[in-house]
Amino acid sequence: EHPGACFVRTSDGRGKFLGALRKNFRRQIADSLRPGDLVERHMANGDIVLFNRQPSLHRLSIMAHRAKVMPGRTFRFNECVCAPYNADFDGDEMNLHLPQTEEAKAEAINLMGVKIGLVTPKSGEVMVCATQDFLTGAFLLTQKDVYLSRDKFCQLCCYITDGIEPIDLPPPAILKPCELWTGKQAMNVMLRPNRKSKVMVNLEIPEKNYTKEGQTMCPNDGWVLFRNSELLSGNLGKKVLGGAKNGLFFRLIRDNGEQAAIACMSRLAKMTSRWLMNRGFTIGIDDVNAEYGRFGGKVNVEKKRIITEKYGSVAEKITMFHAGTLPLKPGCNADQTLEAVVNGELGQIRDLVGGMCEEKLVFFNKPKIMAMCGSKGSPINLCQMMACVGQQNVGGARIKDGFVNRTLPHFAKGSKEPKARGFVANSFYSGLEAPEFFFHTMGGREGLVDTAVKTAETGYMARRLMKALEDLSLKYDLTVRTSSGEVVQFVFGDDGLNPARMEGTASNPLDFEYVLKHVEFVLRPPRESPAPEDEGLAPLAKRPRGDASSKELKLLPLPAMDTRFMLGTGAEPIRRTPEEAGKDAYRKTPLLPWELRQLAEPCADRFCAWVKRTHGAAELELSHMHGNMADFIRGLAVEVAKKRVRHCLEPGDTEKSAAAAKASDRPDDDLSLMDMGLCPTLQMLDSFVNRCSLKYVQAMLMPGEAVGAVAAQSIGEPATQMTLKTFHFAGVASMNVTLGVPRIKEIINASKNISTPIITCSLVDQFSEVSARIVKGRIERTTLGDVCMYFKEVYEPTNGIFISVKIDLNTIRKLQLELTIQDIKEALTDHKNLAGIRLTSQDIDIVGQDKFRVKPPHRSSNNKMLFFSLQALKIALPRAVVKAWAVLGDVPKSAIQVHQRQGLRTTSRAVINKDDKGKNVKYSILVEGYGMRDVMSIPGINSDKTTSNNVDEIERVLGIEAARRTIMLEISVIMGSYGIAVDARHIQMLGDCMTYRGMVLGINRFGISRMRTSALMLASFERTTDLVFDAAAKHRNDPVEGVSECIIMGASIKLGTGLFKLLHDFGGRTPAGTPHAAVAAARLAAPGSAPLAAPTSSALGAGSSLGPSEQSWAATQGRKPMLKNWRAK
Repeated sequence: EHPGACFVRTSDGRGKFLGALRKNFRRQIADSLRPGDLVERHMANGDIVLFNRQPSLHRLSIMAHRAKVMPGRTFRFNECVCAPYNADFDGDEMNLHLPQTEEAKAEAINLMGVKIGLVTPKSGEVMVCATQDFLTGAFLLTQKDVYLSRDKFCQLCCYITDGIEPIDLPPPAILKPCELWTGKQAMNVMLRPNRKSKVMVNLEIPEKNYTKEGQTMCPNDGWVLFRNSELLSGNLGKKVLGGAKNGLFFRLIRDNGEQAAIACMSRLAKMTSRWLMNRGFTIGIDDVNAEYGRFGGKVNVEKKRIITEKYGSVAEKITMFHAGTLPLKPGCNADQTLEAVVNGELGQIRDLVGGMCEEKLVFFNKPKIMAMCGSKGSPINLCQMMACVGQQNVGGARIKDGFVNRTLPHFAKGSKEPKARGFVANSFYSGLEAPEFFFHTMGGREGLVDTAVKTAETGYMARRLMKALEDLSLKYDLTVRTSSGEVVQFVFGDDGLNPARMEGTASNPLDFEYVLKHVEFVLRPPRESPAPEDEGLAPLAKRPRGDASSKELKLLPLPAMDTRFMLGTGAEPIRRTPEEAGKDAYRKTPLLPWELRQLAEPCADRFCAWVKRTHGAAELELSHMHGNMADFIRGLAVEVAKKRVRHCLEPGDTEKSAAAAKASDRPDDDLSLMDMGLCPTLQMLDSFVNRCSLKYVQAMLMPGEAVGAVAAQSIGEPATQMTLKTFHFAGVASMNVTLGVPRIKEIINASKNISTPIITCSLVDQFSEVSARIVKGRIERTTLGDVCMYFKEVYEPTNGIFISVKIDLNTIRKLQLELTIQDIKEALTDHKNLAGIRLTSQDIDIVGQDKFRVKPPHRSSNNKMLFFSLQALKIALPRAVVKAWAVLGDVPKSAIQVHQRQGLRTTSRAVINKDDKGKNVKYSILVEGYGMRDVMSIPGINSDKTTSNNVDEIERVLGIEAARRTIMLEISVIMGSYGIAVDARHIQMLGDCMTYRGMVLGINRFGISRMRTSALMLASFERTTDLVFDAAAKHRNDPVEGVSECIIMGASIKLGTGLFKLLHDFGGRTPAGTPHAAVAAARLAAPGSAPLAAPTSSALGAGSSLGPSEQSWAATQGRKPMLKNWRAK
């Protein structure tokens, strides 16, 4: 029976199975237990267990929980913890491990607990957060029209805490005719159940249903506003309760700690799920019927209008295509342009109809509620269920022809209309027609195949990344090194900060504006109501300022830094005396702009000094943080001056103006200024600096952290969410660029030949289209077929047999090709240019300015092959390159010669890219192919800003540092294109690992063998038997220092808690009977020796009988105790 035991092992090695024994025998064995016997008991409530789900793609795939034993044979856990495991409840299998020793339990709960796993180290976002029903319940509970009577509200409060935590009931929102509480007040109780709670949340964020205007006055109540843990406006949805960096749980973790966030999440889950079960939330077939409800007919009417409008637009484009008047996109022919335009138009239908469904459907439509609060689904799901399934794509384009000139026999040949190319106008509710169903299965099959292929690709990629990066860790000198001591980074991420503790966007450690706002709301002085007899009587000019001493323009200096600098002693960078802290000028009077500017540098200095002193990171570069903080405070001064001017007060931005402002300001003005936004008092500024300093120190990464393994997981895990498709390049429909898993594979393999090499060229004159066309003409090879109107075979008795060619001078002028008919003649005399046909200048006759004749070579009356020679010439002429620019190899830059010859063979084409986002249209050139050095040398191109996406070419042309930067930029672009946030420090770690040996090494068996020398590590990766045999034959020595080697040999890994060893200080005494007794006796016998002096040379000399371990133990006794701040100068 549970709880009990299964097995007993006695100290003499005997064992007894208890499963089949009766109670009296069990009691008899229990009475006979002795010290040293081992009882294998059942798991009990509160035991620490490790929970894991395969595939374990990142650190959060295995976490420590506290067990609760329940009846049944299934695992049960809170839905909030599904996201880190990527688990759902459709038959997933998971593993449970029960740590046996106290050390294992302590390490599990402190290093792997759910509390530690709330935030992902990948990007610092919250992984364990509210989901599905919890979001729906919170969204509905915080609607404007939810009112609860006293009994209902008290019942809700009992839901929150299971009735065991004291709750302070807030005053009702409505008093008459009966007391009523709102759902928002229930959220306030959830955040801060009673006055003893110190949880303070200040948050301002738009939810998904925000109408983009009015903020707190939004008609949909979409602007969420928390002030000191009170929800003043807004409906809570996924943006607030999800894992976003500015969401509720993220702010709770950063400002109040993980325990406060876990308690709040637990209370939210209990309250919302129990309330929603009582309220009811059921989806039925009527919810996807567009004809049902108050606005029933409107959805279908709007859908027909949108589809008709887009069909008309598509028909117009098809007509223009057939007439030859369709304007071509850069680098596209007519067919490609039409497909790009039509696919774009039809792709918009689904988005427009989905948005219309959200707008027109009644509020109580269940799918709409779920899509709006973010618990499940999206507007596209609404659209497909009840209005229109939309365009089906295969390979990123409309359905291609499957039969002769048509997709299916149902359609006319050559038809390009939407229905014939995969557009599904019906919804899942109305049902699909046969061709629509067929096209839909084509799109679905591509997704299934893609998923199956992607799983294998990403799994192997994650394994390679982990093998290459597994033994990189942070050492005590704050460098990142391999297990053999090779330096990969001098400081992790250039700042030594933990990616999981970043608050700002773009991997920034602090969000200064949020911290100051939070401090200001918490410390804001209350508005004191004036005495009745004085109210309205005293003239405005005569109302005195709160503190008479504040009228003198005297800036309070920063006090000396607190000497108690270690964390945990309550020390702060700026600590005031009680007398200073009690003054009204310190607590209530906002600082003037002049004062803020004067305090900017001292505050930044104090921040940097305290961080260095506290963490001991004296060698870390903090100038960027110093500059950021000083600039923020100076910017704040400018904003405060503007607010004062708007409030008709003296600006106070100069010393003279500040003195006048001190003399004239009133207490009412101070509070009015604070109402307008950030206007900090000196107390608030001190608290801001203290809070920023503490957060920065807490964000420092601790030595022993396995930064390499975490970086590998942070890049390998998001790759599973990517697709294998290619996407169009920015702005240019014809130029595809590989993205997703194939592109990451190219980068980490350090491939020399990539699928879509693109050189991005910046122009010297960015705003001139003519300049762009001239440079394009210089880069791109122009063939005779590109610039001629016709090729004619001519048979004349007088002139013989020849091919007449007419040049299109208008095309040459438009393309700015700088090409004459004489240049064409010279180009055709190059035999390599005509597939081996050798022409002389006599074979080419120029007839006019735009016309010439080409005669076949070897003309004679008895030449039987003359006709075939003419046909070969006719085939070769359109492909002949008549214009191509290349730079001679070893010519100095001062004398660059550009020759018209067949050069830049490695580039296939160049496309002009327009950027019309700003006021002026900017032009750049995208070149497909290789040859970056030659492209950079062409006149008109700004070589300083020309880049390529080929890492190998960047390394050869610009060097290893540029290659490292390109790796980092390319990985960032791939992640960004899928909306995946990965901290820049992880991407930098990958770039450094691939380049730290001075060359770009791929993360494959060849690259890893150059990075590491350990035979065991390499054998554990690939080609095991070959490597083990080779190592044995050559008597290789393996020091067993890395992660793989230690696992194979069963040794402790030198990462994390295994990085250091502990020495027990016996206080100068050596335990009796140990080998150290002789050392202690020798030390004590030496005349005048101190109790902890180092052993003499006689005691530890060459003749000493002590072994190496005893000698090292004795040597450590002579050291001075380590300073608390070991890095302090």
